[in-house]
Amino acid sequence: YAKSLGLPVTVFDRGQPADHVNRWGFAKMLTPFGLNVTPLGKAALLRDSPTREFPADTDLLTGREYRDAYLAPLAACSALKDCIKPTTSVLAVGRAGSRKTDVPDPRKPPQPFRLLVREGNGAERIEVADAVLDCTGVIARPNWVGDGGIPAVAELAARPHLTAWVDDILGARRAHYAGKSVVVIGAGYSAATVVCDLATLAEKEQSTWVIWLTHGPRSQPLPRVMNDPFRERDRLAARANGLATRCDGNLEY
Repeated sequence: YAKSLGLPVTVFDRGQPADHVNRWGFAKMLTPFGLNVTPLGKAALLRDSPTREFPADTDLLTGREYRDAYLAPLAACSALKDCIKPTTSVLAVGRAGSRKTDVPDPRKPPQPFRLLVREGNGAERIEVADAVLDCTGVIARPNWVGDGGIPAVAELAARPHLTAWVDDILGARRAHYAGKSVVVIGAGYSAATVVCDLATLAEKEQSTWVIWLTHGPRSQPLPRVMNDPFRERDRLAARANGLATRCDGNLEY
């Protein structure tokens, strides 16, 4: 949108475009394709390739299909390709001429932002911007398990051994989970996806056990949305809750 208004734009991506989406690319999205694109994005792609075909707005794609159909081509299109700086991490953001103890003068216009960025080869430099949008997301910074939002005892030491995203349990990571007792912590749709995949694995690998931990005294771990317009999301919630509340099977809640 900023580019369409003629504004100078730079996107710093610590990996390649859509790397994170590719990480869970095996999983099916819960919302249809039409809700995950914009008119400007589609128009930019059609300017480069007028005959390009898109999935139907109602299609439920996997993450990898979404990346290939929209995100990766958009990052490479003529309107945006020069704006994107891959394998470049933003290490810190501050205001020019300010330190944390300084009190800003409301009579003066704010100074530009200063960004310390690091390229993939390790080289660091300063970039300047009038506005900064932090679109990092939260997957790389998962919630702590302990009460009050702080780490539980020994969690800091254990964190390097934990998986904080939806893993390919039925595919590339099957051998890692088969025959193990696995604890899943969380009450969102990512946790529900993992629990359902582990339950499917346990049907084949009877020595696989799943323990699902959530906060709060609820009869069902994942609250369902009344008259949920997204059938795939409701289907996931219903199956996950059913697995957690039934008496048989290899899952404890």
